[in-house]
Amino acid sequence: MSEQTPKIVNPRRIPVEGIFLHYKTDDIVYGYLQASATFNPKDKVLYINQKNMTSIRRELQDIIGCKSASTITNKLNYLMENNLFKLDEKAGRYVFPYNPDEKYKIISSELLKELVVVYKPMVLKIFIYLLDKYEWKKEANSQYVFTLTELSAAMGYAASSGRQDANIRIILEHLRRTGMINYEEFYEKSEFTGKPVPRMRLTFVKKEI
Repeated sequence: MSEQTPKIVNPRRIPVEGIFLHYKTDDIVYGYLQASATFNPKDKVLYINQKNMTSIRRELQDIIGCKSASTITNKLNYLMENNLFKLDEKAGRYVFPYNPDEKYKIISSELLKELVVVYKPMVLKIFIYLLDKYEWKKEANSQYVFTLTELSAAMGYAASSGRQDANIRIILEHLRRTGMINYEEFYEKSEFTGKPVPRMRLTFVKKEI
């Protein structure tokens, strides 16, 4: 008999693929919106009342550290243009559209808040990407092995670079330091060059606090 996964209290549904993972999408803004939203159990909709958006926009300005309100407007418009965030004018609220053809992962609202409390772009994306891979391999009683180049490609970059790799490594170290993930570093011989290639083995990913 398989072990049942405990039900997550106050869950949030985060996309694992598509435009959300692309580097142009501000995952911290998106995550903060979700963490600030209210769940209506009657219609099962996560929403933000239109009247509350002014204060949330100010909070986002503080988190990002920008003086211009237009910066937040542009980031919100990008989310809405790509159907990640939507205004329901009739109900007077913003909602998070659900696409049944896309893949999502469920984490707790409290964990989401911990991920977005410090403005580090790509932290949420990399975390949710690794959570998906971790659970996939765990079901097969295995562990996921990845590289910085793989994570760079998953974020929509055409090619890996030293600067991108360094930024991704900083994010990984931040996630490990805060107890969100854990991984082991090792080297594996390349099939093409015969030279040792650095890799990481994922050993733990947190889902709730």
